Amino acid sequence: MLKKFSLKRLICIGGPTGCGKTDLAISLAESYKCEILSFDSRQLYTELSIGVARPTDSQLAAVRHHLISSQSIYDHFSVGDFVIEAKRVLGELFKKDDTVVAVGGTGFYLHKLLSPLDEIPAVPDHVREEIQFEFEVNGLPWLQEFVSTQDPVFYSMVDVQNHSRLQRAAEVIRSTGQPFSQFQKGNYSQHFTDIEVHKFALLPERTLLYDRINSRVEEMLQAGLEKEARELYKDKGLKALATVGYTELFDYFEGKTSLGVAIDKIKQHSRNYAKRQYTWFRNQGDWDPIYTTIIEQQTNQIKTKIHDLEATTESGSSK
Repeated sequence: MLKKFSLKRLICIGGPTGCGKTDLAISLAESYKCEILSFDSRQLYTELSIGVARPTDSQLAAVRHHLISSQSIYDHFSVGDFVIEAKRVLGELFKKDDTVVAVGGTGFYLHKLLSPLDEIPAVPDHVREEIQFEFEVNGLPWLQEFVSTQDPVFYSMVDVQNHSRLQRAAEVIRSTGQPFSQFQKGNYSQHFTDIEVHKFALLPERTLLYDRINSRVEEMLQAGLEKEARELYKDKGLKALATVGYTELFDYFEGKTSLGVAIDKIKQHSRNYAKRQYTWFRNQGDWDPIYTTIIEQQTNQIKTKIHDLEATTESGSSK
């Protein structure tokens, strides 16, 4: 008789924006009768809804979600804070359930959750001041160029509109002479020895994905994205609002561009962001790709893969 599979399982669903992660996560959570942990760096903010494609009220009612609308844009919330909160949530959920579904597009957040804490070298004040000065003089394009040239690995997985994250990387690069990503390596097994982690990335055909993104931007506008952005405009300097969908409309409000151009830029920047996410998830090496866009097929494919892996584990442990 096979030994009963005793490990807890964390099923991770990642992929680019607009690929259908939320619907799949809900389908899996309903199937396994469990709850969902979000690893999205923007959906966790209460004040952001339409522009970050937060799950709808009906989706949130279907399955309980965690770290959705849990923080305010006025509060400092770093990836380290996310790791602390996510571990707390997982600890509570695994007390009552054998399975948790994690879903999101911020692969970096999940990577940090499943990795030991990094030992980032201290940065001298004069280096921090140098980077800040160069950023103020040359703007975000300079910061993006510097990090992409010096550390393409980190640049491929960071939100390149988030100047704070880029500045942090630039400071470490400048002070150590080494890529920032070099200090971000680790093995999740050191922290998750009793959890079986399964990672799946939704990677639909690019043309289809980009068409979906364009359509979703139109749906966001119909749902009131411009109104939401106007209500947030007074706080446009906050880090949480350096986000595609808001920054382009802020430029429109300031008369820097027309509404039509702003909408086109939202679509373009969303596609650009999706391309970077797509590349990141595809190149990680430990995410199983899911190419079909039919949710029933996605769900069955994942459940079959997990069943087969666990059956193999059970068989091996019984010998």
